[in-house]
Amino acid sequence: MPIKGLSDTLRLPRLGKIHLGVKQISQGGKEFPKATDYFVFGEDARADAKRICGTEKPNKLQVIVPVEDETIFASQFYRAYSLTRGCICRGDGETASQVQDVATHQIVASPTAKTERVQIVCPGKECPLYQAKKCSEVMCLQFMLPDFPGLGVWQIDTGSINSILNINSDVAMVRSVIGHVAMVPLTLSLEPQEVISPEDGKKKKVMCLHLRASGSLGQLLQAAKAPLARFMLPSPETGAVDAEVISVDEDGVIDEDVPSEPEKPDSVTAWKGTSKPPTSTETPPAEPKGQQPQSAGAEPAVSRPALAGNLGELHYYAQWAAKRDGLAETEYLAKNWAVDFSDVTQSRADQIVENLKHEFVMSKQKAKGAK
Repeated sequence: MPIKGLSDTLRLPRLGKIHLGVKQISQGGKEFPKATDYFVFGEDARADAKRICGTEKPNKLQVIVPVEDETIFASQFYRAYSLTRGCICRGDGETASQVQDVATHQIVASPTAKTERVQIVCPGKECPLYQAKKCSEVMCLQFMLPDFPGLGVWQIDTGSINSILNINSDVAMVRSVIGHVAMVPLTLSLEPQEVISPEDGKKKKVMCLHLRASGSLGQLLQAAKAPLARFMLPSPETGAVDAEVISVDEDGVIDEDVPSEPEKPDSVTAWKGTSKPPTSTETPPAEPKGQQPQSAGAEPAVSRPALAGNLGELHYYAQWAAKRDGLAETEYLAKNWAVDFSDVTQSRADQIVENLKHEFVMSKQKAKGAK
């Protein structure tokens, strides 16, 4: 039997970190970071960067986001770090998880102190740690480099407010056109951007991150019609687990428990005119005779026997959404998506499933937060 809270917890394997600056030594002998206009790879990955990008110092990378939930691939928190303990406080402006000294009940300062992690109120920018510049906004951006060896994610951490705003806006733009961001070819770039310095109010140029879709608008619109290739991690019980339910922090470990989806039947097939899907021993009904052939170039309607899993997912999530809205399943699909099981195309079924799946996970997270 699996161990609850352990066996059902998975990690996205992290292949490495990419930095946005290099360390330099001041005249006084102190080490300090200096921003660069290129991505800084570790020594073990520079040869691959030169071979794939043509240089060890690229300012553009071809990337793929592995999951749809930006709270996973682009987590954003107020974070405070310790040289010996890593992240010791992480908050969202309302609540925070802080590592405290058991003896003093204050944020841990001694490397040898006995500690405990507690939930506290997060005052955001009004926090003494933030005002003392010991805490700041940090985005941990995780993505795959499809041309690089290895299956896993790479990570970039940034404290730039402009980069965080850019990434969030870029993701929203891609979604507005394609309908999703996961498994879409994207270009991650470092670009000069004119900003107003908060220190003196003067204009200056800094290097900021952008995450842009590759290709023209026409190509993106065409890609929106294609089925979404999902990034999956294997599970011994169901065969696959969506990476969307996995949450990792900047060190590649699980941030917090994220509610997983209820176990789905091994074989769920939705058929028009039936009240429930047939069991695995039942024979699917034959296609009606006399069906008109599709015109050349048109996308074929879903073949029920061939796409049982595809329609099964649609049936599964549509039932959940219909019950939530107090409607019958067929009524919900017709009212909200203008489709019927008899004529839905594969790409349309994929798009509806992806949207409903996102709503499902978000509702579970919201319900958990309300407890």
